Amino acid sequence: MTDLNVVYERFEKIKTQTICIETQTYEYAITENNGISVILINGAGGPIDGWMKIWRLLREKHHVFCYNRPGIGQSSAPINPQTGLQMVAELQAILHALEIKPPYVLVGHSLGGFIAELFARHYPEEVKSVVLLESSTIDDVLSSGKRKNKKPKNATQALTEVFQVNETIAQLQIAPSFPALPLTVVAGTHPVAKHFMPTKHVFSRIEHLRKASQLSPHGKFIIAHHSGHFPQLSDSKLVAEVIREVSDTKQEVRFDREVSDTKPEVQFETNTKT
Repeated sequence: MTDLNVVYERFEKIKTQTICIETQTYEYAITENNGISVILINGAGGPIDGWMKIWRLLREKHHVFCYNRPGIGQSSAPINPQTGLQMVAELQAILHALEIKPPYVLVGHSLGGFIAELFARHYPEEVKSVVLLESSTIDDVLSSGKRKNKKPKNATQALTEVFQVNETIAQLQIAPSFPALPLTVVAGTHPVAKHFMPTKHVFSRIEHLRKASQLSPHGKFIIAHHSGHFPQLSDSKLVAEVIREVSDTKQEVRFDREVSDTKPEVQFETNTKT
């Protein structure tokens, strides 16, 4: 690779577009390749460009989609509480509007793991496999009381996903069981900034992620030894290889439970101000 290419890669950004669904605008990026669709789901407040390294490694041969949730980048501010099921409904609406057909490989980082998990639990027929990267877990939230003391600064912030985590947890607790889908959980081992995650929580988080990998009989647990909380950045080759593996695997999945046509109740309309 030439020095010029190195400089270009350092400043390259993912080229994005926007789509308007009802009154909500979403920023997204998509490759034009055929094949199984890989859906990259950001962590809390994470922008599309957090997937840049994965994007470079997959864009030539894979059909890859990523997006910014409400309030991030060029996506408009949220108009409905961003609970897990709300975010699933909005993601599904975007995919359907763009005619991105299932089955999907869902790749969720951090809080995005909740979205991937709820999507798979409610719509298993639309999912080929799930990859959780340093995903948030129910055990993480229940073992930490931090969010209980946080107060939103305004009404718009109160709608954001961070302030809807308790409701998201409640939705996960009553959701259908995780289907017998291929599931790969990737955990980092390096401590991150103390203000973000105290070192003592790193090891309990690893155990929580190990437990999460057991949600499916086809679950796999991987330690990313060169990574902390962002394996898509610090161990991108490993993450890309995991995604390639689950995208290319030809495995017939039979559901142990009947798939319901009934969709979970969510809001997807404008909240008018008086």
